[in-house]
Amino acid sequence: MGKSIEKRGQSYSETEINATETILKQYSEAILSSEKIDIRQKGRRREAADLVKIFCKHACYNLGFSLTRVGHFLSREHATVRHACIQYDNLYLKDQVFSKKARFFIDRFYTIDGQIDHEPNKKNLTSLINKASEKTRGDWLQMIMETEIIKQTKVEYEQI
Repeated sequence: MGKSIEKRGQSYSETEINATETILKQYSEAILSSEKIDIRQKGRRREAADLVKIFCKHACYNLGFSLTRVGHFLSREHATVRHACIQYDNLYLKDQVFSKKARFFIDRFYTIDGQIDHEPNKKNLTSLINKASEKTRGDWLQMIMETEIIKQTKVEYEQI
C-alpha cells in the first residue's frame, strides 16, 4: 500500500500526487514548447499571466483539481489560482485574442489527455447564464426566441 502524504490539512496518496503532477507538468511543457514561457516562474508579463489563467481554469474547472493543488504545482497560493480563474472568465468574454489563445490551449490540453471537448458551446453558455442576472437571462431568452431558426424549430415541434 502506498504512502499517504499530508499537505495543508488534506491527505493524498503518493500515486494520486504523482499522477496530478504528471498531468500538470505535461500542460506546462506544452505551453513552454509553444510559447517559450515557463508558467511556473513568477512574473507580471501579460503573456505569462494570460497563460497562467488558461492553465488554472482548465486544471480546476475542466479537470476538477483543487485550487490548492494547482497552486502548489505553480508555487502560488490557492487565492492566486482562484483569481486567475475569475480573470479568465472576464477576459474570455471581452478579449478576442485571449479567447482564441484559450481555445487553442484548452484543445491542446484535451489532446494531451486523449479527450475531445464535446460541448464547448454548452459550457460557455452555461458560464454566461450563471453570471447573468435573471432580468438579463429573460432578455436573452426573448431575443433567442425571436430568431428565425428558433421560430422554425418551434413550428416543427408544434406539428409533431
